[in-house]
Amino acid sequence: MELAAGAMLPLLGKLGQLLSDEYNLSKKVKKGISSVTTELTMMEAALLKVAEVPRDQLDKQVRIWARKVRELSYEMEDTVDAFMVHLEEAPDIGRARHRYDLEMHDTLRQRCDTEMRDNGHSAASIDPRLMAMYKDVTELVGIEDTRDEVVKMLIGGEGWKKRQLKIVSIVGFGGLGKTTLAKAVYEKIKYQFDCRAFVSVSQSPDIKRVFKDMLYELDKNKYEEIHRTARGEKQLLDELVEFLKNKRYFIVIDDIWDEKVWRLIRLSLQNGMEDTYIRQLATTSMSQVRSIALFQPAVSVMPSLLSFGVLRVLDLDGCKMSKSWYKINLKYVGNLLHLRYLGLDDLSIEELPVEIGKLQYLQMLELSGCLIDELPSSVILLRHLVSLHIRHDTKTPIGIGELVCLEELSYLQVDSNNAKELGHLTELRVLSIECRETGWSIDEVMAESLGNLPKLQNLFIHCSNIAKHKLWIMLDDWVPGLQLRRFSSTVVFPALPAWINSSSLALLSELDMIMSELQEWNIQAIGRLPALRSLQLGAEGGLGFDFASEEEFVVSADSFPCIKKCEFDHLQILPSMFPRGAMPMVQFLRFTIRTWKVGGGELNLGMGNLPCLEDVQVDLRWDGRNSAAMKAAETALKLAMDAHPNRLTLIIGGDDYESDFDTTLEESSSSEREEEDESTFNE
Repeated sequence: MELAAGAMLPLLGKLGQLLSDEYNLSKKVKKGISSVTTELTMMEAALLKVAEVPRDQLDKQVRIWARKVRELSYEMEDTVDAFMVHLEEAPDIGRARHRYDLEMHDTLRQRCDTEMRDNGHSAASIDPRLMAMYKDVTELVGIEDTRDEVVKMLIGGEGWKKRQLKIVSIVGFGGLGKTTLAKAVYEKIKYQFDCRAFVSVSQSPDIKRVFKDMLYELDKNKYEEIHRTARGEKQLLDELVEFLKNKRYFIVIDDIWDEKVWRLIRLSLQNGMEDTYIRQLATTSMSQVRSIALFQPAVSVMPSLLSFGVLRVLDLDGCKMSKSWYKINLKYVGNLLHLRYLGLDDLSIEELPVEIGKLQYLQMLELSGCLIDELPSSVILLRHLVSLHIRHDTKTPIGIGELVCLEELSYLQVDSNNAKELGHLTELRVLSIECRETGWSIDEVMAESLGNLPKLQNLFIHCSNIAKHKLWIMLDDWVPGLQLRRFSSTVVFPALPAWINSSSLALLSELDMIMSELQEWNIQAIGRLPALRSLQLGAEGGLGFDFASEEEFVVSADSFPCIKKCEFDHLQILPSMFPRGAMPMVQFLRFTIRTWKVGGGELNLGMGNLPCLEDVQVDLRWDGRNSAAMKAAETALKLAMDAHPNRLTLIIGGDDYESDFDTTLEESSSSEREEEDESTFNE
C-alpha cells in the first residue's frame, strides 16, 4: 500500500511540518499549502483505492493517472526537501525569505494544478523530441564524426554486402542528443533503402498508434488514411510484416522506455529480414533520475554527479574508478540534496569528502569496504541517518551520539571518549562494536550505555587487536533490553555474565562467546534459554573445562528445547552428557574429544539421544604419545555414526588430527612392520 501511494505519506508529513510555527511562514503561504495538502490527501486516498484493484482489472486511463500522481508526489517532495534544506542552511529573513516562501508555494500549486487538469497536459506544452527531430541539418555542428561512426555500423562491413539485418542501439540519459544524432544518421542514408520510417514511441505508448505511424512513414501514399481506420494490433502487425517482405528498409524507433514494447515492435520485422536495417533508441531524463546502481562496465560512461538534480539512490558498490574517477568526483556528492542512499562499499577510497555533511536527508551510508581511516566531522550533521556501515578500524568523529535516528551501526570503535555517547543512540537495533581497550572503568560505562538501548536486537563485540587474548569484558551491570535476539563476541569473558539467563534473554536465538572459565552451572543456565537456536561456546586458549566424570554433569531433559546448531569449541562435552529429551531439535553438533582421557575404555557417545541430528563435527585432541587411543576414538565415532538411524555425516578435524597424528600413525605402522619383518627373519 505504501508503495502504491508513492511519496504521498512522507510528503504530507513534511507539508504538516511547514504549517507548524517552526518555519514561520506567512498566512498566505500557509493557506496555499493547506489547500494543496487537502488535494493531495484526496489523491492519496484515491491511490490506495486503486491499489486494491487487480492491475489487469484497472482501466488504462486510471493506471496512467495513478502513475502520474505517484511521480507528482516524488517531484513535490523534492521541492519541499530543497526548501527545508535552504532554510536550515541559510534562514533568510525579510523580503528575500518571503519571496523564497512564495516561490516554493507557487511551485507546489502549479504542479498540483497541472496534475488536476485532464490528462495532466497544458495546451501549450511542446514535446522536446520534436525540436530535435526537425532541427535543420545545417545546425548540427560537432556531431559529424559520431554520425559517420554510426553510419559505418549500419552500412559498412560484410553485413551490408550480405544484406543482413542489423540492430544498433543508442542508449543514454536524456539531454545527451540521442534523437538529434539518430535524425542526422537518418537524413544521411535514408535514400539508400527501399522504404524508411522515423517513429517515436514515448513513455506511455499506444502500440496501435506506433504501428500506424510506422506504416504511414513507410508509404505515405498507400497508408494516407491509416490513422482514420479502426484496426487491432494483430491486423496492423500483419500489415507491417506483409509490407516489409523482400524490402530493404531503414527504421528508427525513438524514445523506447519499455523492453516489452520493443519486443512487440520487433515482431513486425520477423519475416523477410534480409536487406533490412533498424535503429533503436532508449532514453531517460538525467534531471529526473532518482536511482542509479552503477556496475563496472558502465563507469566510463557515467555522467558527472552534477547532472542529477533529484537523485535519491546512488549505489557505486564494487566499482573500480581509478581512470574514470574525475567523472564521478565525490566532492560533488554534496549537491545531491535529495539523496537517501549512498553505497560506496568496496570502492577503495581513502577519504570521504567533507561535503557529505550537506546530505541532510541521507538515511543509509555504506562504507564497509572503504579504506577510510577516519570519517570527517561533518558526518554528525547527517541527522536523518538510519544506517551506517564502516570498517572495524575506521574511526568516528566526536559527537557520534548526535545521530539519534541511527538504527544500524557497524562498526563503532569504543573507547573512553565515546563509550558514553553510545547511550544516546536509543533507536539502535543492530550494533557492532570494535574494542581497543578494556578494563573496569570502560566496562562500567559501556554497561550503562548499552542499558539505554531498549530496542537493541543484535549486538556484536569484536576485537581485531593482536593482543586480544589480554582483553576481557564482563558487562555484569548490563541489563539487556527484552528485544535482544543475537549476541556475539570475540572478546573473552572471564566468566558467564549474570545477565545470561532465561528471564533477561527470552528472545535470544543466537549466542556466540568465549570464556576463560566454564562451570557446570553455566551449561545449565544457557540450556534454559527458551528461544536459543544457535550456540557457539568456546574456551580461551583451547583449554576448556574438564568435568571429573559424566555423572557430575547433569542437564535436565528439557534443556536446549529449540537449538538446531550447537558448537562446543575446545570443550569435551559429549552427547552422552545430555539425557533423552534434551536438544530434541539439534541438527548440527560440534564437540571435542581428548583421547588421552578416553584411554582404552569404551567411548560412550550417546548419539541416539538426539533424534534430529544430521551432521557431526568432532575435533580430536591427543597428547602426542598414545596413538592407539586416537585411532580408537576415530573408530568409535564412525561406529556411532553408522548406528544412528539418520545416517549421520561425520567430519573429523582438529590441528592434532590433521598433522601430527597422521605422521605418527605412519611412523608407528612403519615401526610395527619392521618389527614383524625382523621377527619373521629370526624365525
